[in-house]
Amino acid sequence: VLDVLMPGVSGDAIAERLRRSHPRLPVLLMTGDYGEQFVVDVGAPVLHKPFAPEELVRAVRELAG
Repeated sequence: VLDVLMPGVSGDAIAERLRRSHPRLPVLLMTGDYGEQFVVDVGAPVLHKPFAPEELVRAVRELAG
């Protein structure tokens, strides 16, 4: 689970690196006010803040499959 806006490197950049080295690793991005226009398409679902805890649990369960 990665936040899109983090100091130093963005969550979607980390997700892209992870996908290259571990293609099957599930990644969930989350973002606040900035929306998906700042998210590079890395094939990961995006959870928009604010979200209920149940939404996070559901998204993680879906990824864990």
